[in-house]
Amino acid sequence: MGLRDEVRGDLQGGQAGFLRYDKQLPGIPNNSKIAERHGERAAELHVIPNEFKNCGLEPITLPKTPNGANMFDAVYALRTEDRYLVVEAKAPKGDLDWRNGRADPEDLENPNVGDNGGAQGLRVKQGTRPYLRTIFAEMMLRGGEDARIAKLLRDALKEGRLDYVLVKAKDAPGSTYAGALMERMKID
Repeated sequence: MGLRDEVRGDLQGGQAGFLRYDKQLPGIPNNSKIAERHGERAAELHVIPNEFKNCGLEPITLPKTPNGANMFDAVYALRTEDRYLVVEAKAPKGDLDWRNGRADPEDLENPNVGDNGGAQGLRVKQGTRPYLRTIFAEMMLRGGEDARIAKLLRDALKEGRLDYVLVKAKDAPGSTYAGALMERMKID
């Protein structure tokens, strides 16, 4: 068997694999965000309702961005405690990501006065205060409802009324749900 025959066999095997995948998950590309959605649903349907059940939990609908970037996974108002909750949801093998920081000035008309969020020109990691401020800045740039929510969250952060948690789905063999873990982020 020559190299050409080996390559042909590999291509046929690969094509068979793609056909099996498409039969199981029709119309869903193999680079989809299924694992990411697993983490988001673990947070939404299991961890957050259980961990914050006596807090007057109220989801805040965030405007969608075209590719889902520059936004939080979920935000909730905790009405009985007058607090807000930002959720970072991850798939079982997902890690907190890094991104380029952005300034988030308190006074948008005069950005050189006061706190700018300290993130301009830096790399910031999810789960940190500079990351929160970077996303607030992105939301402010989009304006409208995004800007209104960013102001609420920024004020809550400044007043010590903002909680930030990571919810990570547990890995499970097969199609069984294995639960999730929650970790509180230190953003003081």
